[in-house]
Amino acid sequence: MFSILAALVVLGAAMAVIVSALVVMKVAFKLILLPLKLILLPLFIVLAILKVTLFIAAGAIIFAIAIPILILCAICAIPLLVISAAT
Repeated sequence: MFSILAALVVLGAAMAVIVSALVVMKVAFKLILLPLKLILLPLFIVLAILKVTLFIAAGAIIFAIAIPILILCAICAIPLLVISAAT
């Protein structure tokens, strides 16, 4: 019984060492990648602003093309509406 308890203690200690090593590696990677993140952050902000601007411009273009088409459809539909109202 004592050997099983000793084996569990050794296994627990090994797991604690592994977990602490993983935490240390995680912190090290965060510290290593922090300057890269700080350098690329303005680039990501500029790209996000550019993306939003392009979506707004694309929407404005689609809206500018759709308005004359809708006006032409309305002009063509008015005589049909007048005829259907008269009958």
